[in-house]
Amino acid sequence: MSAPIVPLHDRAAAGGPPRDHEAEQAVVGSMILAPAVIAEVGAVMDPADHYSVAHEITHRAILALHGEGRPVDPIALGHHLESTGDLTRAGGRPYLHTLVQAVPSPSNAAYYAEIVHDLARRRRSIEAGTRIVQAGLTGEASADELRDILAQGAATLPDAWPDPIPLNQRPPLPDFPTHALPAWLGEFTAAIATETQTPVDMAAALALSVLATAAGGRAVVHVRGRWREPVNLFVVVALPPANRKSAVFSAMTRPLYEAERLLTSQVSGHIVEAELTAKMAKEAADNAAAKAAKTEGPEHDALVAEAIALAQAAESMTVPVKPRLLADDTTPEVLSSLVAEQGGRMSVMSAEGGIFDIIAGRYSGTPNMEVFLKGHAGDRMRVDRRTREEYVEAPALTMGLAVQPSVLEDIGRNRGFDGRGLLARFLYCLPTSLVGRRRINPPTVPDHVSDTYERNITALTLSLADWTDPAVLQLSPDADKALIAYEEAIEPDLETTGGKLGHVGKWAGKLVGAAARIAGLLHLAEHLTDGYGKPVSGPTMMAAIEIAEYFTAHALAVFDLMGADTTQARAHTVLDTLTANAWESVSRRDLFAKLPRSEFPTVAELEAALALLEDHGHIRTQTPPRTGKRGRPRPPATSSTLTPGTPPPDPAPRNPAAEKAETTKIPKPSPAQQQHPPPPPAAKISGTPAEIPRPRTNAPAPRPAPAPAAGPRVFLRRLPRFLRRTPHPDKTPGQTADSAFLLFLLFLRRHPAPTHPRRPLMATALPARLPERYLTPEDLCRIFSVPLETVYHWRKKRTGPPAIRIGKHLRYDPAAVHAWTTQLTDAA
Repeated sequence: MSAPIVPLHDRAAAGGPPRDHEAEQAVVGSMILAPAVIAEVGAVMDPADHYSVAHEITHRAILALHGEGRPVDPIALGHHLESTGDLTRAGGRPYLHTLVQAVPSPSNAAYYAEIVHDLARRRRSIEAGTRIVQAGLTGEASADELRDILAQGAATLPDAWPDPIPLNQRPPLPDFPTHALPAWLGEFTAAIATETQTPVDMAAALALSVLATAAGGRAVVHVRGRWREPVNLFVVVALPPANRKSAVFSAMTRPLYEAERLLTSQVSGHIVEAELTAKMAKEAADNAAAKAAKTEGPEHDALVAEAIALAQAAESMTVPVKPRLLADDTTPEVLSSLVAEQGGRMSVMSAEGGIFDIIAGRYSGTPNMEVFLKGHAGDRMRVDRRTREEYVEAPALTMGLAVQPSVLEDIGRNRGFDGRGLLARFLYCLPTSLVGRRRINPPTVPDHVSDTYERNITALTLSLADWTDPAVLQLSPDADKALIAYEEAIEPDLETTGGKLGHVGKWAGKLVGAAARIAGLLHLAEHLTDGYGKPVSGPTMMAAIEIAEYFTAHALAVFDLMGADTTQARAHTVLDTLTANAWESVSRRDLFAKLPRSEFPTVAELEAALALLEDHGHIRTQTPPRTGKRGRPRPPATSSTLTPGTPPPDPAPRNPAAEKAETTKIPKPSPAQQQHPPPPPAAKISGTPAEIPRPRTNAPAPRPAPAPAAGPRVFLRRLPRFLRRTPHPDKTPGQTADSAFLLFLLFLRRHPAPTHPRRPLMATALPARLPERYLTPEDLCRIFSVPLETVYHWRKKRTGPPAIRIGKHLRYDPAAVHAWTTQLTDAA
């Protein structure tokens, strides 16, 4: 038979149990006003968390209607409550409109729900504590009933701190939208991905670079006004080893090499003829010059004029260069010459990432990325050297690379790549590896699919190869509207503070232009023979925007891999510092003193990192309450407490009297400790074990300080484990439970609700026993709970305990430390 519940306090006199009527109204009203927040509220609280019965009934009715897919407006909700007979208990129809009017902002519904849930948990804790104390006082409850009551009380305690979210954790990256590609191209990319058992992202991303190679430098997209975008792209795919990158790369680029071979065969005869003609013209000019030099008299002037004419004719003859579409292992200097020779177009396609090492200066020792920067943007390029002069009006360089993720990490560490804007020009693809989940003996690419792909790529390349002036692709009105809407949508995200793309603003600022380039490539792939004469349609632009969104999600992951998010990098540094110092709590001032100034020049950088860590659950911030005294309050940056690993205690009002007593109380050593001190332990100085003699002093050692008592919450957690242990052989289970409750009641009598005063400058008491050896500065840090800088500051200002030097090391006499502490506390 369970004992009756007797309240510990008069609820009427104390103001009743904790509750917030306005927060409950805001929760229910928000769900009526904006049904989209019902799921958010449901993730935070339960209808039973309401203190008001009317609010609980209304909450349950809203969930019932929403689960059936019916509206939850006041009219529909009132009709439902009336049909169930709960309208009167819910406050009537007018009260439903009152709930809607009581909502400050529906977007804060989850915050209001947290308030209601927290107060409900406090009410349950009060009820559970009342049951536990009443059961212990009456002594009529059986052991089983006591266990049930304890279990209910433990269930009301706050849960442990949940596992923190990793800082670099992001939602799964999207798959490449192959449906956005032309049918023949999407079909081949899917088929080659199936045959090689690789992510379709790799084949699809490389397909865009193949199209850019075929059309780069031969077409531009006219966006509006003077804004034109060339259709060349920089694409990089990152996959770990053993993902068959070479096989996919070879299949995708084979038509380009075939087109290059055909172009070479077409002009090979013209090249031989031009070379021979130029050679003969040069020889004729040389012979004419030699004859004119030997002739004198009236014929001399005529022969000189003839020699000059032949020399000018020989100089004007040009020999066509061998057509090139692709390059791989080339230096920036050679690449700029190739771009100039090939009429401004060239493509660097490679299944490895060695080109980044070459750009960084593998051969020259200095980075050279000028041709890559200008080749992507189409800026005029002029090269003046002692041995060569080159000029390209509008270069168009394309890059398609398949590298390992470690290559992206390495180039992310190169500040020049990011500072000059090279990294911002790439479209990144970071697909998920299929290694370990690959299908054995998959189907191969159908012949007609591969033939169509190779034929179309070759035809597109050859049709545009002879164009000297690029074709201008116009946007249709629908395409222009779609691109403007996309530009308006992402512009707020580029804000440095608060925008989701703010930390990658250099890259995201080129996103609209990249979407226009992709649209131009898709348009040419859809209209292989007459694309230059038709405008880019609206559906094509929407497909390009969808692909651009895909690259945006992957770019965010790649830049995190590179460490481009400086706030996240600083958060990692703060977390490493907290872990290395094993702090359970630390002030912002002490933490800032430990951080490198190269990363944290001001407190503003620290605040941003702390906010990120708190959002991910690694730390919690606690601000001490106001003392009620006059004067300016302490700034939050120095008074807040960061608590990694364990939740902070509930704030309680300060007790200045108790604080002063704790600060000034120093325990005295006992007579036994004075007569029989323990032997000194061994210590290490400069890495060598050495026995340090005990200091010759008659100063008594301090008496061990009492260990801090656990709070009632910890005591309640340990009681169920105490009852589950094997019972004492001389006691029955009931006697064991009675003993436990007697201990708990004695604990409550001797340990009232703890207060949390402001932490003093030094610890409230010295350790249980000072070490019987000379103390190091690190020992004083542990004894007085102060940073190492403070100990050295004491030494510099001569305000701390007297120190002695042993060689180059600083040491403190334990007796002198105790005397200094006693002097300070007596003066206080």
